[in-house]
Amino acid sequence: MRLLCTMVRSIVQSEIVDAKICLDILLGKQYMSTRRSDSAFPIGYNRDTDSLIEGMTKREYFAIMIMQGYTTANAKFEDEYQKARLSVAEADALIDILAYEANPLKPE
Repeated sequence: MRLLCTMVRSIVQSEIVDAKICLDILLGKQYMSTRRSDSAFPIGYNRDTDSLIEGMTKREYFAIMIMQGYTTANAKFEDEYQKARLSVAEADALIDILAYEANPLKPE
């Protein structure tokens, strides 16, 4: 336990992460991570075709919501492709931030 406290103190003093997150990680607490390929909605089952339905990914869902925001705000773009590319880039950035905040010592 003394070694654990020393490790936490040295990591926090170096300002890598906050003490609670550091202690949680060292004690084995699992943080939820967000990945681009995660399903945005629970997986379903299609009885007619006897197959699983995964639906859209979180990346696709976030990009759609961002694109909808641009459309509602009447943001001007060169073309629809520019709006789509920017929406996907921002969705990726959001996912990266969510993943980092959930697991600050393990960059994805």
